[in-house]
Amino acid sequence: MKKVILLIALSLNTTSFICHGEDFNPEKRLRLKIALLLEAPSITLKEDVLTKIIFEIQEDKKINVVDVLPKDIKIVNYVKARLNNKKVKFNTTRNRYNVSLVLKKNK
Repeated sequence: MKKVILLIALSLNTTSFICHGEDFNPEKRLRLKIALLLEAPSITLKEDVLTKIIFEIQEDKKINVVDVLPKDIKIVNYVKARLNNKKVKFNTTRNRYNVSLVLKKNK
């Protein structure tokens, strides 16, 4: 009986550790936040567009977009409008990031 209780306790602790380890990965959370902010483009896209975004997290934890590829002005303005000055609520491990996302075409 003691072995069963110990086994259950160990498995619960291990599961809890694994789940919390993923939840607190700042780079995954940051990528998810970026994806959610850019999820439904308000610009007209005729096809899916692979977008590379280079941005920094400032000391006040606000996003500052440095560069966007492709250099299509509609895409650049859309990304900057959706991301610039948005706050992240967690600590990041570095200041500069590159994220590649696909902006989906409009239906």
